[in-house]
Amino acid sequence: MSYEDGKLRLLNPLSIRFSQPRIGPHFRDGHALDETAVEVYETPLESEPVEPAPSDSTPGLPSYDALLVPPFPAIRVISW
Repeated sequence: MSYEDGKLRLLNPLSIRFSQPRIGPHFRDGHALDETAVEVYETPLESEPVEPAPSDSTPGLPSYDALLVPPFPAIRVISW
């Protein structure tokens, strides 16, 4: 997803309500969930934002300093 497609936000996955009641053991492209989970890696979170924060975001720096990077593109989240 590019910046032109919408807003990029760092969200806690535990705060997202998914539309499916359960998850399957494979992604749509056939990759196994367990095999893909091992490919996730940790990287330091930049302390300074690249762009100005959205007006509806919490002010200040996040309370965490690491970011888990998955081996797949960002997901689209609908908020209301």
